[in-house]
Amino acid sequence: MKIFIKESQYVYLLENLEKNKKFLTKVMGIDFTGKIEQITSSYDVPMEFDKHFANGMINRYLNKFGPMYLFELDGYEYLYLDMGDHEKFIDEKGNIFIENEIPEMLGIDVMGLRFSNIIDLYFNEEESLNESLIKEETNRSVRLLTKYYDIEGDGATYRGDNKIQTLVTFFPKDYDNEMSDHAGSSICNWEFDPPHDLIFKFMTLPSSSFIPLMDYVGETEDLEEYLEEIHRKEAKKFLVRLKKRN
Repeated sequence: MKIFIKESQYVYLLENLEKNKKFLTKVMGIDFTGKIEQITSSYDVPMEFDKHFANGMINRYLNKFGPMYLFELDGYEYLYLDMGDHEKFIDEKGNIFIENEIPEMLGIDVMGLRFSNIIDLYFNEEESLNESLIKEETNRSVRLLTKYYDIEGDGATYRGDNKIQTLVTFFPKDYDNEMSDHAGSSICNWEFDPPHDLIFKFMTLPSSSFIPLMDYVGETEDLEEYLEEIHRKEAKKFLVRLKKRN
């Protein structure tokens, strides 16, 4: 399936890509830009690895699972292979890692990321943005934010002239985590006409000054839909209380 994007969307994705790289570089403590090499032939593999593979094994891996990737971490070279249901890392000493050890070392496991996501972001192929990159930039916001925050409706306020303002609060699950050490909020404004039909006006998203992850979530359409539903429930509850008073 081909995905067509406008030039403005392409520029947005490129800008967001650089933002994501800066964020991940800070998290991992290493910038992989230009430091990941694609392996498509056994001849591309450094000689240090030769003694750790049976004859023809590398080519069998390549034929079955596609390219391998070579990178350096803490002074050691690693080969990486995405085997579908799990990831495999082999260092130059022959040690094999298949239990998420490398993502944990890099600190990306807590964000639900695999090393394949790092490959997509940092490995530069001479081609346009592909489908996998676009998928990385969409539909991640709710999954990522709910991993670090409890997102709850926090009441409503009557603003007069049939206007309501609702509040949704992001409560950090771990105040010791630098990515979620502050609470944040989303505000939504509504109007209503008798018999209390709600009319959505506008909604704000949490500020990245309180929730740094807002700089990383990419496309926010799914987050906006998620938040609007919580806001709507708060507004409806308020209208029920208002109706009872009248």
